[in-house]
Amino acid sequence: MKKQKTDSKIISYILAVLACSFLFYQQKFGVNSLLFTALFLPLIVFTHKKTNYSFRTGFYLVGSILSAIAVTGTNSSLSIISFFVFLLLFLADSFIISSSPLTLLTNSLYSVICAPILTIIKKLIGEPQKQSANTPPSRGNLSVLKATTIGIPFIIFILFSSLYAGSNPAFSNFITFISFEWLSFTLWMALLLFGAMHFYALKTWNNWENKQKSTITRTKKTGTNFHPLGLKYEARMGVILFLSLNVLLTLFHAVDINYLLNGAMDTDQFTYSEYVHQGVYTLIISILLAIGIILYFFRGNLNFYRQKGLVQKLAYAWVIQNIILVAGIVYKNGLYINEYSLTYKRIGVYVYLLLACIGLITTFFKIKKLHSTWRLITTNSWAAITVLLIAGFIPWDIWITQYNLQNSKEVDYDYLYHLSDANIPLLITLQDEEKLPEEHRLNQKIERFRSSYEDQSWLSWNYQDYATAKALKNHE
Repeated sequence: MKKQKTDSKIISYILAVLACSFLFYQQKFGVNSLLFTALFLPLIVFTHKKTNYSFRTGFYLVGSILSAIAVTGTNSSLSIISFFVFLLLFLADSFIISSSPLTLLTNSLYSVICAPILTIIKKLIGEPQKQSANTPPSRGNLSVLKATTIGIPFIIFILFSSLYAGSNPAFSNFITFISFEWLSFTLWMALLLFGAMHFYALKTWNNWENKQKSTITRTKKTGTNFHPLGLKYEARMGVILFLSLNVLLTLFHAVDINYLLNGAMDTDQFTYSEYVHQGVYTLIISILLAIGIILYFFRGNLNFYRQKGLVQKLAYAWVIQNIILVAGIVYKNGLYINEYSLTYKRIGVYVYLLLACIGLITTFFKIKKLHSTWRLITTNSWAAITVLLIAGFIPWDIWITQYNLQNSKEVDYDYLYHLSDANIPLLITLQDEEKLPEEHRLNQKIERFRSSYEDQSWLSWNYQDYATAKALKNHE
């Protein structure tokens, strides 16, 4: 019975590799992502018959399906990233128990990348296990031997065939019926899927996470380095630090608002780049440091100190002031966009600020509800993957092009030409109105799209390319 189960897994693995090679070889992401999801999810469930499915598992399952739909719809880079992230989350969640998307992603990446190497080391190079004369051979070792009996000669054959083909043009022409590019692609698929079906977990990390608590508990400290007044002076240091930082940030807000209201940026004293662009990244670092300082002070017994009231209130005030700081950066980034147009980098600032604001709010509740640092990290990683999933449905290139054409004082056409083919219909409209500079660059972009689109099979179909091709056909 066990032998049949092992053989069925091997057969499933081989069929999965061939199917993935068929779906993605020389194809763009499109309908094939939906088909891959329909193949991958049941394959993982079959490989590891998990019984204790949770809400998190359902979220990763739905997220995998939705991200595949987003790929088929928008075909954006973010949708493709979201697609792989949720597949990896579902994969790890099927094999280990963890509430943290960060832990799941790390385990999946580790398994997918390292599983083939670890298996070879464990089964072929490692020392043989001691067995008594009456002990039957391990079925697991037998399955590996079966796979390597064919797999290793196949890999070495491909290696030497490519070497001989590279050294002799006549031999290369003789074996043109063999597609080494396809064989190489299929081999990579086999390696990646091996890590998915033969899952290797990060045991040390997972054991450490299992010991983490969701809330902070009071600990009794003893030893030569412990002083009975240590907590008192730590609270006093926190009061001094948070009070001074609150005063400093209040002065910053006052000066900042004064410059914004009085239009100081219209003078030669500051340029938009100096006042807005450079300042945004400095303030981003300051917000991260602010969260880090709060986590340090409220990491342990200070949460249970009877005279913690003042330091706690000052920490709350600093969190609120940092949220106000986020609002100010949002406003400044808007000024910069109005002056210099919209780009992915400036959208990225908004996304970061959203996550930073979520991080500050969860930090506020961490202090109030005595949440642990690990729970804070887990909560924010959930927020990050949710934002990523939503972002995958947005046609960013179209939004950027529309905004810049309608609102920019000076349109950066070079940037628009470098965006994906999704903005071709908008640029064509501008070309018809004879408002488009360097039209030859648009013509080149159209020709590249047509050449790529004609070579695509139905596996690469996605709505965005379909809409672009339809717009070009109507324009003829």
